[in-house]
Amino acid sequence: MSTIKRTFTLDFPNRPAPEGSAVEYVVSGLYVWSTDGEPSEVEVAAFLAPEVAPAHLNNGGLVRFTGTVPATVLEAIRMAGVTRVAKGRWRVSHETAMPSDQYSVTPSVFDANPRIIRVTARTANYVEVRVTDLAGAAQDATEVTVKTERVIL
Repeated sequence: MSTIKRTFTLDFPNRPAPEGSAVEYVVSGLYVWSTDGEPSEVEVAAFLAPEVAPAHLNNGGLVRFTGTVPATVLEAIRMAGVTRVAKGRWRVSHETAMPSDQYSVTPSVFDANPRIIRVTARTANYVEVRVTDLAGAAQDATEVTVKTERVIL
């Protein structure tokens, strides 16, 4: 298997001489600089169109904390801290700023009573969540988890 260093079209003006130990070959209508022998057409095609990594989740974080006063962080990854703003309302800070409109937030609540949790703010520096009972009244939950994820292309 050869190692391709550069390619040029056949009509490339003032093409330089191959560099280092590379040898110039004509493959698939191109000048190809390669080491370790003449490359195949398949190798040249792979060099010209490398595989692109699929989109993946990255730069996210997670924090799990008690909803009691004061809030106690039970576990955290890439989250700087938790501040209780008011009863049933917390602000979770990112360690590193995130593009405010380019990440997702997944909140969850753990409590013996039925609770509803929702995201009320998403900025570059923090996420705010609010927990209510079924009647809509703010409630402190036993535990709250906030997970953030960002798709990287």
